[in-house]
Amino acid sequence: MSTCDEMASCFYNTVTQMLDKFLPVQQTAVNTNDKPWVTEAFRRTIHAWTNRRMNDNRRYRNLAIRQAKVLQRRFYEKKVRDLRICDSRNWWRYTKRFLGQRKQSELTSLANAVTGGNMQALAVGPVYQRVVKESDR
Repeated sequence: MSTCDEMASCFYNTVTQMLDKFLPVQQTAVNTNDKPWVTEAFRRTIHAWTNRRMNDNRRYRNLAIRQAKVLQRRFYEKKVRDLRICDSRNWWRYTKRFLGQRKQSELTSLANAVTGGNMQALAVGPVYQRVVKESDR
């Protein structure tokens, strides 16, 4: 190995071979209907719960319920922790993503339907409109 390119190539090949040997690529199936906090270990517990005899059934059911509570709590604590550290500019964007809301709020489309697209009509509240009507009399 006389050139820098040969040394870099040798290093890259060695690292790639070691990664392939000690950290092989594993395929996993992700069900889009699962909750975001569901893990493979939780799936195995559910599978064990549904495929056991009656005396083991209670034990696996209780284990699955406990695991579900812990996984949910950890997932939502992490989400809230992430909300606390983000800047105020992106806070609402992260909050809406966390709550699963779409880009356009359903209230906006409802307001457009009620006002016929005139959003300024919403800015003027009903109390103010009543005052204007009474002053016109």
